[in-house]
Amino acid sequence: MPHPVTKKWLLLFVTVVLLVPGMVLAQGFQTGTLAAVAKDQSGGALPGVTVTVTSEERGTQRTGVTDNAGTARFPVLPIGFYRVEGALSGFQTATRKGNKVDSDRTTEVPMTMSLAAASETITVTGQQPVVDRTNVSANTQISTKEYERAPIGRSYQTLMTLAPGVIDQPGNGSGGNPQVHGAQNTGNVYLFDGLDATDTTTGTFGSNLNFESIQEVSVQTSGMSAEYGRASGAVLNVITKSGTNKFEGSLKSIQTNDGWNAPNTTSNQVTGASLARTRVRHNNYRYDATLGGPLWKDHLWFFGAYEKVDTVTAAATTTVSNENYVQNQALRLQNYRVTAQLTPTQTIWAKYDLDPFTGIIRDYWGASPELFSLTAQDQGGNRRAAQYSGIFGQNITVEALYGQSKSTITVAPYIISPLNNGAPHLSQADGKYYNGATFDGFVDRPRDQAVVAGSYFATLGGNSHNFKAGVDWQSLKSSNFFRYPNSQLFIDSSFDYQTRTFEPLYRLDFIDAPSTSKGTITSIYARDKFDIGRRLFLEAGLRYETETSKNDIGDKVLDTSAIAPRFQASYDLLGNGNTLLIGTAGRYYQSVILNFADQFANVPQQGSYDLFIWDPAKKDYVFDSSVRAGGSSNQPNLDLNATYLDEVTFGAQQQLGPTVGVGVRGIYRKWNDLIDDVASFDANNSFFQRYINDSSAKRNYKGLEFTFEKRFSHNWNLLANYTYSQTRGNHFGTIATQLSDFPNQNCVTTVDRSIGTNGTIPCSQVNGSSSIDGRPTWDIPHLFNVLGAYAFNLGPVSLTAGGLGVYSSGNSFSKVRSLNVLNNAGAGSGKTSTYFYDGQGSDRGPNWWRIDSSLEATYRIFGIEVGAKGEVLNIFNKETPFVVSNTAYCAQTAGTVSAGCTTAVNTYGKYTSRGAFMTPRNFRLTALLRF
Repeated sequence: MPHPVTKKWLLLFVTVVLLVPGMVLAQGFQTGTLAAVAKDQSGGALPGVTVTVTSEERGTQRTGVTDNAGTARFPVLPIGFYRVEGALSGFQTATRKGNKVDSDRTTEVPMTMSLAAASETITVTGQQPVVDRTNVSANTQISTKEYERAPIGRSYQTLMTLAPGVIDQPGNGSGGNPQVHGAQNTGNVYLFDGLDATDTTTGTFGSNLNFESIQEVSVQTSGMSAEYGRASGAVLNVITKSGTNKFEGSLKSIQTNDGWNAPNTTSNQVTGASLARTRVRHNNYRYDATLGGPLWKDHLWFFGAYEKVDTVTAAATTTVSNENYVQNQALRLQNYRVTAQLTPTQTIWAKYDLDPFTGIIRDYWGASPELFSLTAQDQGGNRRAAQYSGIFGQNITVEALYGQSKSTITVAPYIISPLNNGAPHLSQADGKYYNGATFDGFVDRPRDQAVVAGSYFATLGGNSHNFKAGVDWQSLKSSNFFRYPNSQLFIDSSFDYQTRTFEPLYRLDFIDAPSTSKGTITSIYARDKFDIGRRLFLEAGLRYETETSKNDIGDKVLDTSAIAPRFQASYDLLGNGNTLLIGTAGRYYQSVILNFADQFANVPQQGSYDLFIWDPAKKDYVFDSSVRAGGSSNQPNLDLNATYLDEVTFGAQQQLGPTVGVGVRGIYRKWNDLIDDVASFDANNSFFQRYINDSSAKRNYKGLEFTFEKRFSHNWNLLANYTYSQTRGNHFGTIATQLSDFPNQNCVTTVDRSIGTNGTIPCSQVNGSSSIDGRPTWDIPHLFNVLGAYAFNLGPVSLTAGGLGVYSSGNSFSKVRSLNVLNNAGAGSGKTSTYFYDGQGSDRGPNWWRIDSSLEATYRIFGIEVGAKGEVLNIFNKETPFVVSNTAYCAQTAGTVSAGCTTAVNTYGKYTSRGAFMTPRNFRLTALLRF
């Protein structure tokens, strides 16, 4: 429910919106602003200058006139390069070309115009400014020129990790979903051309994207304006290519072969056994093709990208039948887009992309005994969106976007056994599942979104103002349908996989039905960017967030809303726009993912069944009883508030020449209203969970970031940043941790009798806020990233050398012991709690570093560029330990020490699996053609 002050603030918020003159409620994603500033030789403003802005890629033009401050603004320009021309009677015509407009930023183009007795034109090269006084959020932008010739993983997630404060490495649970500035990996928002493609259920990335279709990525990690919400981590906006007035395209063949790569030289730190792998000497290819160009020059353009990836993975072996199986995975990444310039001030585009991924084989049972026990999985989805941008008069802009993002997973038996139509058999003899897969069903997670935004430019009290307001509406679903193959499960005394015979005990016939939870998000925002004098620039905004969700039978389980204020400020220290002192303050709410609503599901998955018992006399199964899984015992808390964080940043930015910028920024964040479950037992010893805003939950982040950015010019580019940070607290989960669990129960262990009294301790002490205080696995004090490339010619051949380097602190881990939870009657409950000997994150793995390199050679003939690119990843073949394998510990030193205790002490902090170490040196080779 809303906070007590919400209605008052909401009334004020609506009043502010309605007072904005000419406002159309509507948020821009792929456009920026260009501001031409005309001055005479003495530095005085030149009003009345006619300024023409021309797209160097698409030929479109817009014209404006400078105001009394000598400024002509051109908002909602599609990102790209522009030529700016200023003309005024009696002055030389000034032209600046190569001015880069980035998404959600303002490019200021200074134009000094001299008196001229005769008509003449002065032309100079424009700039790609790194410092923007009108947007001081922590925003890392990387365009194609900065990354396409570098040795980098072919995904937008990899590009995201180049931003400061972004943690994504094995051992911290990232899995391609990084933690940013202390937030969980569910705290990010992933936008494809402004469309939210975040997974509705998990809050993680929900889609893959054709890498060749990416034009630019924007990673905002702190200080975001009121236009952005639902994120406690980063907002990643991936902007795709849209075609130009030139027919341009590419063909690539990307080849890998595990036989080229270095072998694993590590060993199990406990047993000493070698962790060497069997290398599969098989060529795996990725084929990429892109094509873009004009359908109607200066008016209509297209772009398409297609990627075909067929991958053969290393063979695996079943545990009983000893059958080998190989995954033949097929990925088809497609992206199609059309852009139209309806008038000089009206633009529209539409796009469609999809990412089907088939041929995945999962061992969901774990140590599957035979091929029939494996699960086949296909996944993927599609996204479709359209956006309109328009300018009305000199002062009003309108943008609108509508789209749908959908991700789906289907699972089925890898091979259907003819026995019982592939139903699984659980053998009591060895505890393994034979004959059938774990799942047969699907996951479906669609998101519909509509966004409208409008801006109004005005001069009030001699100061320029840019008012903007918008609405973002989303409808979300989380559907799942999991059943056993043939909706049956057999429990046998034994199962012979060779003869396909078994000794029957029971048969469970399941009653299956899909489960779907739903949610709605509505956000309204308003903000004003304005100057005070010549040097101080401010932005003030409010964002109203409301979110509701219902479980699978339509019961409301969440209804929350709140107001989030945002502020930005920059001070032009020297008055030349190059040296800025910056600061931001804001409140950011995190979306409550639909996995929360799934906790209240009333339609059980693989839970309701009829039980049949084998009758040896009848040689058949005989009905015994029915088991009907009831709905969730969890009770919704409609007074629950969404988790939010308060953030303050401060720093300085310095532009060094037209393409270089450096900066320093301090960041402080504090989380509030953290949602958690309190697990316990009722009077009947039935387990239940209730969700609250736990007042004892806490988390904070402190960081200091240094950045250097050199955009591509004069043959080279460089992006480098260093982050020093710390994350502390006792709550590092999304909606459920062990904090405050089992407040009235005891926890026991028979392994370490030093815990509590002879191994028995109140669970309230195990799960108390001070007992689990510490740092999460993604607390990385030191993180340094660098990405760069240098291009040069060697005769007729163009060479580009690229490099990527990372230096990082190791992951933190903890001395822990799993304790059994007793119910109110003092009996075992099947539940556990984790005991932290020294708090969370008490120990840390070794620091690590990695350097990747690449060299691309191309030769141009008849306007076509042909060549090859070689990449060496982990060039120095570092195999540093990454992911600690054993964290169980024991502190008992007196009395009879158990064997489990001795084993825990001897194996604690050891690395025992191949995946626990960095991947050895590997190679990638690309043959390419560009035109």
